[in-house]
Amino acid sequence: TDRFGLFVENQMRWDNGWTVTPGLRYDYYRLSLQQDALSQKINQNGPQASDLSDSALSPKLALAYAFNDQITGFAQFSTGFRAPPFDDATMAFMNAAHGYEVLPNPNLKAETSRGIELGVKGRWQEVELDVSVFANRYRDFLERQLVGQRSVQGRPLATYQYGNVGKVSIHGAEVKAGWRFAPHWQISGALAWAEGDNDSEGTPLTSVEPLKGHLKLAYSTEPFGADAKLRFA
Repeated sequence: TDRFGLFVENQMRWDNGWTVTPGLRYDYYRLSLQQDALSQKINQNGPQASDLSDSALSPKLALAYAFNDQITGFAQFSTGFRAPPFDDATMAFMNAAHGYEVLPNPNLKAETSRGIELGVKGRWQEVELDVSVFANRYRDFLERQLVGQRSVQGRPLATYQYGNVGKVSIHGAEVKAGWRFAPHWQISGALAWAEGDNDSEGTPLTSVEPLKGHLKLAYSTEPFGADAKLRFA
């Protein structure tokens, strides 16, 4: 695989508290395939993987406003591009013991997106707080899908394949906070929630990550530090 990326952005500040940051990114992706004997044997009766190449321009615009020295609001409008990862496009794998196989997809397209994020950041002497909400829309969303079932030596075999979902929307929210309650001590945590829909089929998007978060207690000095972290989902 060959990847090339080039981006440029410029940050402009005004004395009235506004900051504007426009940006533009160019991506190029090429996957050149070389079949070996094993992959041909595994996938001799299925679709064959093929070379892929694509490119895209992705603009973005970020706005920020400082209400005072402690609180800043922000908004970001962005577009995205994600080429099919090597494994998604070329994987040929069978596990008869557990009853499934994964086939390559020679027709995969790159995923594109556009989205908006709104939020506020607070910075005080002992406390930090970030709150944000987002909404993204995707075209040709990359996702592993159950595409069928066949029988191998009398045993059922579920067939999976990475494919493109025409239209997908995902929205969510995230909260992060930290409190330095004593010298060298800090407690921090985060909570993230997201929900998605397969707009092409009118069904929930089950590959979205569940509600998740963490809570961390940290102690740090210049020569060493230690922390304990609890993650949950």
